[in-house]
Amino acid sequence: MSYVSIVRWPASRLTDRFANLMRTRRLILRSAKILLLVAITSVAGFAAGFYLYRLSELGAQPQNKSIRQLTHGLRKRDSRLNLAWQALWPKLPDFITRRFPGLEPVSAASIRRDSGSELINRGAAAKDAIPGLIAALEDPEPPVRVVAIQALGKLGPLAGVALDDLIRFFGNDANDNPRGAISESPRGHAALGLDGIAPDEPRVVRLLCDALREKRPAGMPSQVSLYALRGLERVAAVTNSVVPVLITTLKSISVDPVKLGQAHDTNAALPIVSALQVADANVNFAVQILGIIGRVRPPGKEAMSAVIESFWNRDGRIRSAAVLASANMGTAASEAVPLLIALYRDTLHENISNTKPAAPMPPPNQFTQWTPSRTNAAASYSGPTPVERFGLLRAGPPNSNLPEQILWAIGRIGTSARAALPFLIQEYENKTNRYRVDAALACWRMEQQTSNVLAILAEELANDAPLIRRKVVRALRAIGGPALPIAMAALKDDDDQVRYAAIEALQSLGPAALEAVPALETILQGDSRNALRMAAANALKKI
Repeated sequence: MSYVSIVRWPASRLTDRFANLMRTRRLILRSAKILLLVAITSVAGFAAGFYLYRLSELGAQPQNKSIRQLTHGLRKRDSRLNLAWQALWPKLPDFITRRFPGLEPVSAASIRRDSGSELINRGAAAKDAIPGLIAALEDPEPPVRVVAIQALGKLGPLAGVALDDLIRFFGNDANDNPRGAISESPRGHAALGLDGIAPDEPRVVRLLCDALREKRPAGMPSQVSLYALRGLERVAAVTNSVVPVLITTLKSISVDPVKLGQAHDTNAALPIVSALQVADANVNFAVQILGIIGRVRPPGKEAMSAVIESFWNRDGRIRSAAVLASANMGTAASEAVPLLIALYRDTLHENISNTKPAAPMPPPNQFTQWTPSRTNAAASYSGPTPVERFGLLRAGPPNSNLPEQILWAIGRIGTSARAALPFLIQEYENKTNRYRVDAALACWRMEQQTSNVLAILAEELANDAPLIRRKVVRALRAIGGPALPIAMAALKDDDDQVRYAAIEALQSLGPAALEAVPALETILQGDSRNALRMAAANALKKI
């Protein structure tokens, strides 16, 4: 072997070993990179999976946002990415949308509306958001404008700087929404907002009074007029200057579907149905007006005359509202007592006369005229109307609750209605009178003499009619402690509702009903009816 070959052999061996080492290093580095990538992917996948799991379990959680954040939310606008996500979300598979509700996109309009709704709940703390709420009055979405108005109205006088903006908003007919639901009328809500901020401001009162006269083409009150009426209800508590407007509006309301139907095509059925709807809306409007008039202090002669005139309205709901309005007027309604007595007698006659068989139906196109009569609470008529022909309304329907409402009103008027005592005594001494209990209770409200009324109640507790016995037990709550023996006797009644009302009467007596504890414990332990046992348990806690 030569010297050269001896030298070359170790060098080639070293070169091979170095190459092997380099290959091993590259393999180790490649493996390390793969392991690192796997680790990063695993951690990222776990984090994403946990996040999605939390979204699927909890969904979107409400956040307690600051006023500044809520004000910023009022200015939120959709980005292009959000709009694309909103368009994509409905196209995703159902298992994804159901599993991950937290990923559902939220439109900017929803964020603005929710921010305004949250500001409504913040009360006086939302005063810093007033500039943002004023800017939201120009929002393109009606629900956002509505919540902004509600938030300003909730702030009351604190939002006085927004008064001019709300007045301009209310005067703009473009802010109306006549085709939507009543709750979606921005201009209507503006009426309430104006009332909440400055109910005694002359401009506000004038705007609300003008809006009260707004009607739809068919004669039905508009959405704005309904809201204006609600606003005037609070204005009337501050000043009675709106009473003439309320009375004028009340007198202009038509609740006769026949006359309303004649304004359309008298030979078609659809206008009759439409007329019924308009009449029903007008009745509700008149009922609200009477409720406001009854709460005005002092009521005044003109208001009293309007209430008395409504006693003989053809619609029973308006008659009831007029009676309740006279009751709310209290002693100021003393001049209405003789007319209440006359209405009571007319109503009894009406209820009896309406039990007779109806007359034969005329052809649908034969309209008859209504001729109101002050001698009969029901409007007299010459025959059934086409409205009856279609089975939609009975002329002069009986109002079985009105007599007891009248007696209750006479009792509420109080000592100034003492002229009605002979009438009340005559009514409760008549043992066949179904309103005997009401008459006795009205007499008690005037004189506060319990002996007579307790004797009547004890007699009527043995009445065969469960409705009369229930009325007796309900009356016991007004009388109080002296009625304890009658309430305890009512616990043994056969009618469950009578027993339940008796338990409530005992509960209202509190510690004064200690004598009834054993009877209530018996009901609690042995009665098979859950409602009675629960009522007995609640009564025992109070006693």
